[in-house]
Parts: sequence; C-alpha cells; structure tokens
Amino acid sequence: MSDKVVIFGDSHYGRAALRKCNRSKKFECVCFLDSNKKIHNTRVLKKKVYHITKINKINFDKIIFCGRYIEEQLKQVKKYNIEKNKFLIWGRSKILLPKQKLIQREKILLKMLAYVVKKFNQNQINYWMDCSGLLAIARKQHLAELNDVDISINSNDVKKIYKIIKGNKKMFSFNSGFISKIRKNKKIPKTPMAIIGRVNPEIIEPPMIEFNINKITTKQIKKECKLAVGRHYYEKLPKKYCRSFNIIKYKGLSLSVPNYHEEYLEYLYGKSWKKKAEFWSYKPRL
Repeated sequence: MSDKVVIFGDSHYGRAALRKCNRSKKFECVCFLDSNKKIHNTRVLKKKVYHITKINKINFDKIIFCGRYIEEQLKQVKKYNIEKNKFLIWGRSKILLPKQKLIQREKILLKMLAYVVKKFNQNQINYWMDCSGLLAIARKQHLAELNDVDISINSNDVKKIYKIIKGNKKMFSFNSGFISKIRKNKKIPKTPMAIIGRVNPEIIEPPMIEFNINKITTKQIKKECKLAVGRHYYEKLPKKYCRSFNIIKYKGLSLSVPNYHEEYLEYLYGKSWKKKAEFWSYKPRL
C-alpha cells in the first residue's frame, strides 16, 4: 500500500517531488501545502494547493520537504505539532529527473539557447551567461538539472530583445506579467523576463531561460552593476563581473561569459561552488 503524502511548496522543487511520486508506487500525493494565501484552493498539476493552516484537516502519512527553503518550511510545520516521523526531507538527487527525461529537457533547453544566442549575435546584443546558467556550464553539467538557465542582458536592450524573440511562439512562450508592462511603455520592471519551452508539465518541468536585467545608470557604469536577479529586487555586483567577457564552448555552442567567471561564481555561491550540493541551504538534523 502506498503512503499518502503532502508536499510543502508548489515551486519547481515541489512539482519535481510530485512527478517523483507519480512515477513511484510508494507514494500517493494528496495535495500541496503552501504559506502563500493567494494560491489557497488553486490547482498545480491537477493537485489542490492548501494553505499551511489547513494541515491538521488533511489526512496524510508523510509530508515532503524539498528545495531552497526547507528550514523555514520545518519551522512553519512544527507549529502544528506534526510528528517528526512523518517528515521526508528530499535532496537534489531524490527529485532529479530520470536520465531519459533529463536528456529530453536538455535538448529542448539547448535548442532554445541556440536560438536566443543566434538572434543576439545577429542583432549585436550584449549578453552573458549568469547564475544558474553559468554555474552549469562551468561545472560541465546538464543545464536541465537546474530550475532555469540565467542570461544577463542590459536594460537598454530589453524592448529590442522582446521584438526579436516574440515571433517564435511554437518553441516557447513569454511570462505575461513582464510583457504587459513593456507593452504599456512603462519603465523596465525589476522582474526578469523569461521564455518557457512548450512541453507537458506533468512529465517534465518546462525548460526556462530567464533574462536578468542589468540596469544601466551613470553611477552604475562607473562603480557597480545593478542586476535584476529576483522577482522584486536588484542585486548589486562589482562591475568587473559585468564589463568584460570571453567566449567558451559548451555542447557545440559559443557562449559569452564574464572574464573572471570562476571568481564570480565563488562570489555568488561560495568556495564550494564546484560541488553539487545535495541540499541548497538545509543541513539534515532529523
């Protein structure tokens, strides 16, 4: 008999955990739990999402924690006196796609990346592989192992990039929230622009390329880079990481990267950046 499980969080990691459950005979996913009240009673991959305050009204055998925020999730759940023997802490390897599906996602990502880079080169648009995209390339691992592929662009190129890439609707879609602001001719938002590959999300996580926006200002050109790397915030970076670039080869593609890319990755992720961490920020203590 399979265990009835709930999954804390409906992010990339939670969805990966659901796919893992669907492939296994050991687990039957009942629903997602989340602390975001705005998504209470919605559905993700056909599973209901409930607010964490409803946890004691749900019949389940185990609760799965995975992803970047396990520490915070555990703190929230412990408020409701859930027995620790119900906790399942899943690391990176536990929710990784099977080899065949991973290769499928990788092929789609490489096709999307090749298209983007070709268009950027044709239109003389500066870009550089950044964050997760740069990390995968430097480690020589599959891009598909990570949530998304980050590419940084300059803010004065955003509208041009949208016009260039928007025509390929067969290959991918744009995140609509960003584009609605561009169409209204408002100032460039902090939210990164993203393109998402068209696949069946119940089988594999839709491949995504996210464009971090380097805000160009007079002060920034002299002293620092101001990079939109999150949904609502900017990250200030030393300018040497965003001013000079080199070309490196990756799976048949010639990609632009910062000249000091290994030093930059250490700046972003610490000295252990070359090693794939099983847990992002959580150290198992249970």
